Amino acid sequence: KCINYAKCKEIISYEEAFTHGCIFDFTECPACSFRLIRSELKEHMETCQEITVECKYKTQGCKFKDQRKSIAEHQEQCKFITENCAHCGEEVLKKAKKDHERFCPEKELACNECG
Repeated sequence: KCINYAKCKEIISYEEAFTHGCIFDFTECPACSFRLIRSELKEHMETCQEITVECKYKTQGCKFKDQRKSIAEHQEQCKFITENCAHCGEEVLKKAKKDHERFCPEKELACNECG
């Protein structure tokens, strides 16, 4: 039980609760300093715009990290976006797509002898 239970019952604001201690155990988000109940921190971190996140194309090799509020701009033009080859349908990195399609084994070529 909270040692400040009598005070906590009368506290009406997060600010006061944070200052005096509380049965809810208040904490701060390490990224944006928002004060909240410790049990809500994990949920807050999943949407906090100030927290540093990795590019969603990390599994394709991207090492870029930025604040959640800024990462979308990078991801729209990330060099590690994948696209499907127009000839074979294989998923290839966008930055390598032109070279892949130029030499794709499924690309139809015109015969030099019969046109």
